[in-house]
Amino acid sequence: MIQALEPINVENHPDEIPVLEWQRVRVVTTETLARGYGTTPIRIQQNYNRNEERFVEGKHFFKIKGDEIKSLRLSFSELQISPKTRSLILWTERGAARMSKIVDTEQAWAFFEKLEDSYFRQKEQQPVAIPQTLPEALRLAAELAEQKQLLEQKAHQLNQQLVAAAPKVDFADRVSVAKGILIGNFAKVVGLKQNALFAWLRENGILIASGGRKNVPFQQYINAGYFTVKEVVLDDEDGYQIRLTPQLTGKGQQWLTRKLLDAGLLKPVAAE
Repeated sequence: MIQALEPINVENHPDEIPVLEWQRVRVVTTETLARGYGTTPIRIQQNYNRNEERFVEGKHFFKIKGDEIKSLRLSFSELQISPKTRSLILWTERGAARMSKIVDTEQAWAFFEKLEDSYFRQKEQQPVAIPQTLPEALRLAAELAEQKQLLEQKAHQLNQQLVAAAPKVDFADRVSVAKGILIGNFAKVVGLKQNALFAWLRENGILIASGGRKNVPFQQYINAGYFTVKEVVLDDEDGYQIRLTPQLTGKGQQWLTRKLLDAGLLKPVAAE
């Protein structure tokens, strides 16, 4: 089963990389390797086909098919997996290393080193040092006291922000409905033009801006419970097609209303 973790930034890669784990092994997509190695997904596939005997499934890569593809496509909309895709290769650290040797460019070698350090190797938590002398114990106590003071200051600041935001929060709570709502209908509820809201959502990185999954929310916002995506199968003269219809959840409506208020696109209206 695929598992999603928080995306990370890798040096020399233009976008955040979605962190994927398959069977508890961290993996990357062909598209991620292609962009980082300075080549194309087709070239990566050709390299694999020409050197297939050098790659062992389960060691260098995993190949997912069928229902697993469907689950991955719905769970990770930012990967933009086509509904026509029948199988997908996910590369392990060893597979990514072997592919970098085949590509054999400075960019490929450099990017794999970044993957190795920032993506595949998880940082180990350092154990807390136990003070061995009285001065060390006093220093630790002073540091803890300072941290406590900073936390109290932050808590006070947050409380002040909550008080100031109370009218906005109240307005957001009243705008939302319990059930899901289409984004276009939500725009009507809050008094915005539908096209303007979709454009703002794309510009702010909430909806995918182009391609076959345009206007579908990025996975992090689905995972946060702000959106659901309904998959509808259409049968037309071109054959079966899959249409993805996003909806705002009740939680998502409150969240989006607050963001629109903060952006100045909406103004809170006092309850009567």
